[in-house]
Amino acid sequence: MEFIKSKTLTLFKSSKGRLQTQFCELTGVAPATAKKYLESSRYDLPRAVDAYFNRHPNKASAGSVNVDKTNPKDIAALNAVFDNYKDPEDNNQIDIDGTLRYLEDMDITPEDLSSLTLAYLLKSPRMGIFLRDSFVKYGNNITA
Repeated sequence: MEFIKSKTLTLFKSSKGRLQTQFCELTGVAPATAKKYLESSRYDLPRAVDAYFNRHPNKASAGSVNVDKTNPKDIAALNAVFDNYKDPEDNNQIDIDGTLRYLEDMDITPEDLSSLTLAYLLKSPRMGIFLRDSFVKYGNNITA
């Protein structure tokens, strides 16, 4: 029984470490700051990131330099990516099937925390749904 308890504790600490690393990657903060926000949000990564950027709105776009929002080529590229996954019945939305294909193409499983981060960064209104406007507007937040 002690072995199982020890193994569970190790996995739990490992999960916390991964969340802390993801928080640091998303926000660019030090691990101590990440830990503070994660603890206050009970290790709910999207909630912790949201709390951080709500408190520091000027830093929300500091790392978003991958795509120039005013560059027609970048906007066209984001629209082309969106079009690969869009809902056949609604040109302005990626439905759950398109989202699953998109995640698969990016080597992300739906269970991976990265899928939640992606949904957060692209301002997904509902589970498995992305809207064209948000995808194009916030697509610059995604890095490989």
